[in-house]
Amino acid sequence: MSGVNDIVEKHTYGGLLGTIIKGQRELLGISRDSLAKNLVTAQTIKKLEKGECDSDLWLVTVLLQRLGVSVNRFEMILTSKEYEELLNVEEIEKELFEGKYEEAMKRIDGLERGTPVRNMLVFRLKAMAEFYIKKDLEKAREWLEKAIHELTPRFNPIKTGTEYVSVVELENLLAVEKVRFLEGKADSDWENRISQYMTFILKRSSDEDDTALLYAKCSWLYASRLLEQGKPSGAVSVANKALKRLTKRGFWNFVEPLLKVIDDAYSKKSNGTEKNFLTECYKSLSYLRKTVIRDERPIDRFLENSSYRNISLDYEMFKDTRISQGMTQEELADGIFESSKPISLMESGKGSVNRSNFGKLMNKLGVNRRRVDPMVLADSYEIIDLSHEADMEISRGDFEKGYRILKKIRTMIGKETFEKDNNLQSSLLITNYGLNFAPKDEILTRLKKLSEDAVDPDTLELKRIPFRNDCIKINILCLCLKDMGKKESANRLYRNALDKIKNSAVHLRHRSLDYTFLGENYLKIVQDDPELSREVLELLLKYGGGNLIPHAVNKYCSSAYQRGDKDAVIKLALSTYYSACLYNVPRIARDFETYLEKNGVSLCY
Repeated sequence: MSGVNDIVEKHTYGGLLGTIIKGQRELLGISRDSLAKNLVTAQTIKKLEKGECDSDLWLVTVLLQRLGVSVNRFEMILTSKEYEELLNVEEIEKELFEGKYEEAMKRIDGLERGTPVRNMLVFRLKAMAEFYIKKDLEKAREWLEKAIHELTPRFNPIKTGTEYVSVVELENLLAVEKVRFLEGKADSDWENRISQYMTFILKRSSDEDDTALLYAKCSWLYASRLLEQGKPSGAVSVANKALKRLTKRGFWNFVEPLLKVIDDAYSKKSNGTEKNFLTECYKSLSYLRKTVIRDERPIDRFLENSSYRNISLDYEMFKDTRISQGMTQEELADGIFESSKPISLMESGKGSVNRSNFGKLMNKLGVNRRRVDPMVLADSYEIIDLSHEADMEISRGDFEKGYRILKKIRTMIGKETFEKDNNLQSSLLITNYGLNFAPKDEILTRLKKLSEDAVDPDTLELKRIPFRNDCIKINILCLCLKDMGKKESANRLYRNALDKIKNSAVHLRHRSLDYTFLGENYLKIVQDDPELSREVLELLLKYGGGNLIPHAVNKYCSSAYQRGDKDAVIKLALSTYYSACLYNVPRIARDFETYLEKNGVSLCY
């Protein structure tokens, strides 16, 4: 089965993931001892590389990030127990923002500890409790320093050749610097450290997404200090440089804090009288967030980890795959278990199986254990990263750039390997669709064949909850159907995919990129769905995806227009215009510029 291929999951953190850890480590010239420093033993790293031991989400996140590998490249398949643990941590964060100190501290004390990475997590959460609720900066700093001591006790950003630090560890270090700034301890030594961090972040071997986010946090600190010193022009320059990095990567996270620093700087320069493009961006996007987001949180979220994880659940994947193959629980258990009870418990999320039996079950279902998004046959993170970039360009509608990246991959891994890879072939088909390299009906037929593990080619019904790379295929299938006059079929497939994702036990925040991507494209066909428009926009503003925000606000604005709410339409039109300019979506920017000017609204350029 070419279907549920290449799974990176808890039960077999070897396979492709082990190969990536080993390959990146050797590429960077890092010994196992250096990678394992203050985290695990070198022997544990060796076992992970061979796929001989279990691990956990927190450890894998830090390990990958130390190697400059972003976790958002992977689709993590978790057990129900692992996912419940992740949700527990997120519920603690929610209680902290709601001011529930006692409830949160009780939960924190109940978290599993004993390893450096888990101790670090507990200390960081306690720092958040002191910072957000008690407003005790000294205690918050002390807890953060304990978190740092667990993994990064003597970090020196100048020694870039000998220090391998994860995003999580760097965020702890920057959080301490923010607390020191608020304590009034930002002296010349503090400024030098922030400057050194900025240099280190740009030099470290890292994923561009992670670099942009870390650099933004550093820049916010430095710009805030410049503003405090009465240097508003310098603050604008530093913040704007980081802002451009974020918007180029299509990020929303940390854009608003940078815009606020810029707005504050211009207010200081002109006593609040000067209006320009960036200050108007801040006002319109701040209005948008306050209007759409229901549960308010700090806009900088400086003490939280900013990494995005794309998550699916093992038991949902198993159940869907088993049912799509017409196999009963008894048939799947035969030869592996004495009865079907372990299968029943796992599929209901009430139990899990050990690594050995998990592998046997996947083999029986014909599921390859090495799922990573995007899947490639060449075990190289560089190829994985390029394939991800190609898919991102395709999702943004830049088919020509996506096509160029795919040609580069084909050169790197060879024509034969490239043609054996279903996902790469699907991406190539999609660029052919966008660039009109082949007839639509031919592309539709071939794409149905490549997608048949997820979508029934005859009924166009989904067989299972779609994975990330499935969503790109589904989107092009729907666009082909629409172009061929089969709009109802396209609508039904979009709605089926959205419902599958939404009705999963995985919270939408852990599938927000997939849901918003499909939702945005679905809204382009159905035109008016106020509930979905708001839902998509709220997910984008809360969990990221800035390059989609102009499209989402456009649809949300249309809903306000249908309601006859003229005041809201003008404000949302301004948000649409400025977000489109910020994220370089010229068509939407031009349309709303014309509309606003007709309504007598002056704009800044």
